[in-house]
Amino acid sequence: MPALARALADAMRGGSSVRGALAAVADDRAVPETLRRELGGLAKAVYLGMPLGTALEQLAERGDAGLRLLSGTVAMHLETGGTLASELDRLAADGEAALRIDEERFAATAQARATVRVVAALPVLALLGAEAASGSFVSTIARNPVALALLVVGFLLEGAAIVAARAIVGGRR
Repeated sequence: MPALARALADAMRGGSSVRGALAAVADDRAVPETLRRELGGLAKAVYLGMPLGTALEQLAERGDAGLRLLSGTVAMHLETGGTLASELDRLAADGEAALRIDEERFAATAQARATVRVVAALPVLALLGAEAASGSFVSTIARNPVALALLVVGFLLEGAAIVAARAIVGGRR
């Protein structure tokens, strides 16, 4: 969304109307490919007579919260007037700041994610080490129903702990 807001603002500062800016952004390589295709289709539909408000509604329905905010901002400015380019610049700056914060959060929790992986592997490694040392550790546990039940409960609790830790420190992007 930040790249789209920035590209729309640049096109409008260059003298384009909102309709022209949509068409110009459809060719802007700074905007992601899927969004460019979407905008290209909407720009053609607007050129062929679709009301701009309807096109903005369709764009908002197909996108995430950032795209809905951008579409709503453009629609509001179409009705009320104002300096749309500067508002789009603010949206782009806010979107870029949110992306930076998300990347910083991901980097800050990298150590915690690595620790979760190491701690999760320890019980399995201990079981394998005990089996390698004695040669019959797993078969001894398998013959004793209480020990087997405790081992299964332990692994279930470990799985729950892994899920909880991933929820706390965040998973993959």
